[in-house]
Amino acid sequence: MTVGPIPEGSQVLHHCDNTKCVNPVHLFLGTRSDNMRDMVAKGRHRPGDGAPVYGERNGNSKLKVEQVVAIREALLHGERLTAIAAKYGVTPPLISLIRDNRIWRDT
Repeated sequence: MTVGPIPEGSQVLHHCDNTKCVNPVHLFLGTRSDNMRDMVAKGRHRPGDGAPVYGERNGNSKLKVEQVVAIREALLHGERLTAIAAKYGVTPPLISLIRDNRIWRDT
């Protein structure tokens, strides 16, 4: 609506990937192929059969395997959830999920 009609065969893509974003500066035109390449480049795809991607392969993951191992070690030594979370830039509830083996189970 800001710059005119969308040409046939084009899609409106997001630079920021925030689905609620309405800032026209964050939008650009591209093909479906452009959209798929953008998704893969940003790590937001599910390879193979569409099964969930866990651990570092998940594009939304904030931690690496080595960090999770170190977090588990810190938990064994009685370090507080809040201190561990601050050290790795995540939330205490995330550290709790790691502690309780609800996420990163195979680590």
